Amino acid sequence: MATTSASLTSLASNLPPLSSPPASTRILITDDIRADGFPVLHNYLAAAQFNNKSTAAATTTLVSFSHPQSHYEAVARKLGYTLKATFVDGVRLLVDDDTPSVSKLMEHIKKSAVSGCMLVLDNIGLLLGLGVPVDAVVLFLVDVRKVVDSMGGNLVVLVHADVQDRDHEYLVSYIQEFVDFEIHVRGLDSGYTDRATGQNPV
Repeated sequence: MATTSASLTSLASNLPPLSSPPASTRILITDDIRADGFPVLHNYLAAAQFNNKSTAAATTTLVSFSHPQSHYEAVARKLGYTLKATFVDGVRLLVDDDTPSVSKLMEHIKKSAVSGCMLVLDNIGLLLGLGVPVDAVVLFLVDVRKVVDSMGGNLVVLVHADVQDRDHEYLVSYIQEFVDFEIHVRGLDSGYTDRATGQNPV
């Protein structure tokens, strides 16, 4: 496992040269309380826009459990690109039901899945906090993998790795088992500096 100590700010500012991951790649982004994995997630969103300008809106689906659509669009503008993606508000879909269920969420994902798609799940661990049982989240991910794989697409998942909860730890370990790559963003052991704000073990 290689480790770098590049600034997350610098990482985000170099978005245009990025290339989209190879087809059928599964990527896990984990972070901790001292360093947010959000800039890395935006790297992949931006790569999809820069490398597939004509089809990005049709092939990219962003499912958020953390932020409204306006937040992602504002961050994208600051990073120099226009976010073109099918946006799914995962929290709203869940709280609209008396009993939290991922069935509506799965319906949206199936509808938006096309050949060569990229599906981004931002902070999927929040499903547990919304009352969805961990077994249901795992089964949801099984279905997600089947849909994305059938389309030759890519899956990017962001989850916090430092939550002290048995179900959350189980969820993280399950995702780690099926992904091709894991990028873990954490604070520097030496503390915060203006030039380097985190490490990115891959």
